Amino acid sequence: MEYKVIRHHRRKRLAVTVTPMGEVIVKAPLYASEGYIEKFIISQEKWIKEQQKYYEDAYHHRILVSQEEKAAMKKQLLPQMQELVDRYAAMMGAEIKSVKITSAEKRWGSCGKDGAICFSYRLALVSQRCREYLVVHELCHLKQFNHSKEFYSLVEQYMPHYREAEKELNGYYIHLRQ
Repeated sequence: MEYKVIRHHRRKRLAVTVTPMGEVIVKAPLYASEGYIEKFIISQEKWIKEQQKYYEDAYHHRILVSQEEKAAMKKQLLPQMQELVDRYAAMMGAEIKSVKITSAEKRWGSCGKDGAICFSYRLALVSQRCREYLVVHELCHLKQFNHSKEFYSLVEQYMPHYREAEKELNGYYIHLRQ
């Protein structure tokens, strides 16, 4: 089994993690021998394989992106998202201040009360239906600034099958290559 070892002088015990990309990372004290680490990995093999299977099932689309790809995606995505926001804002009677593409890794989008909407560059890699869902979702925040039952009723008015798009979106894990 392949794994990466990260050693640190303040660490006292071994620890293993599995990333959503399936990579195995062992954190070890400086003095831990390769043999000791190997035995530890073997003892944790069942758990590691379960974690890898979990991420494989949870994220149907696992994609690593370079800094160069991210920059290109941001440029390409802005006019597409601006067009979608303009179309849905007109339909929903929403006033928009600005649309930006950000480097956000944890959230797909955000909306300020002033009408400033931000979308993650990662949306360049998802389907059109997911992008449309995010636009509707963020525009609905201009009327309902929370995630209440009323908020989702509003989303459903403009996108009756939003749950399918939301489920698809949750199947993506897009991460910046280090």
